[in-house]
Formats: sequence, structure tokens, C-alpha cells
Amino acid sequence: MRLVDLTQPLRDGLPVYPGDPQVAVTPVASVATHGYAVARLALSDQAGTHVETQAHFLAGGRTLDAEPLTRFIGPASVVDVPCRLVTPADLAPYAAQIATRPFLLLRSGYSDRVAAIDPADPARPRLGLEVLGWLVERGVRLLGIDCFDFDAEPDYAGHRYLLARDVLVVEGLVNLGALPASCMLYVVPLLVVGTGGAPCRAFAVLDD
Repeated sequence: MRLVDLTQPLRDGLPVYPGDPQVAVTPVASVATHGYAVARLALSDQAGTHVETQAHFLAGGRTLDAEPLTRFIGPASVVDVPCRLVTPADLAPYAAQIATRPFLLLRSGYSDRVAAIDPADPARPRLGLEVLGWLVERGVRLLGIDCFDFDAEPDYAGHRYLLARDVLVVEGLVNLGALPASCMLYVVPLLVVGTGGAPCRAFAVLDD
């Protein structure tokens, strides 16, 4: 068994989506002065590699703490996508593979190449309603991507579409290039009460 970490390290000054609170890791006690070390963590529920649940975009939707842990563990397909608008034709060669597993990881290489977060960047992978509907029809229950955002629709309509159909979203993944075409995926979010998401530790288990 081999583990592959798919998580961005949370660190002071980590890039965040424009308008979101900054990530700050601030020492408040040190071993030298106090005999122990403590740091204050300041961040949003969308910082770094994170999970999104219905309450992130849907009024009355399920919050993160209402999701059972089993929703975040499952077999995943890993599919390569271009850094542009993704179409059903791009995914059609993987249709049978996608349909056999409830989780899907879209591998573009974006997060491993681009540290900045720029929603206006045309050279990032983007998915519109047509391709999202195609994925839902094939039984995808969790969609992960190695980018800070996948949505090609105004007002995040793509997110709303998936979450309304009970599809979890994981953004900001890294290191997907180390994965084969399938793996067992674990997405372990902080158990935060009342939010529509949380940073997570995401990793794959591979059978060697």
C-alpha cells in the first residue's frame, strides 16, 4: 500500500480567492519563552485544499457537519483535462471508466504550475453546465480538481448545479500527476459546525 498526499500545505500567506480572508499562522507562545508552543490559525473554510457542501451556495443546504464521513471516502477515477473550457467530447473517451466509480478527479496540472489565484485566467480548466450534466448522468458523486475553481458559469451556477444534485466538490488539489487511472480517495475535512465547507487533508491509497 502506498499513500499519495494531494493536499496544499496551509501556511502563512497562502494565496486565497480574491475577497476571502487571508491565511495567517501566528505564533502566540514559544517553547523558549513559555515552555510550550501554540499558534493562532486564521483562515476561511475555503482555504487551500477544501471540500464544499450544499450550504456553501444553497440556502438551507446541508452543512459540512451534516455529511457522514463515508461521503468523503470512495473509489475515484483520475482523468486528464485541458486547461480551457472542458467539453463532453474531452471526457467521452473516459466515459466507461467514469461510470464505474462514484468519485472523479480531474487532472489538469494547473495547481502544480500556477501558485496565484486569478479567476480571470483563461488558461485554467473550466466546466460548464453541459459537461457537468454529462458527469451527473454517469453517477459522479464527488468532483475534485487541481485548480482553485472549476466553474465556467456566471454566479457560480455550476457549483449550484452540482450541489443541488448532492455532488460534493473538492478544489485546490495538488500532485494528481502521481496518480494512476484509479485510486481509493480519502478526503478528510476538519469537522467544523455550520459551514458549507472546510479545509481538508486529501490523499489517495494505491495498491503497489
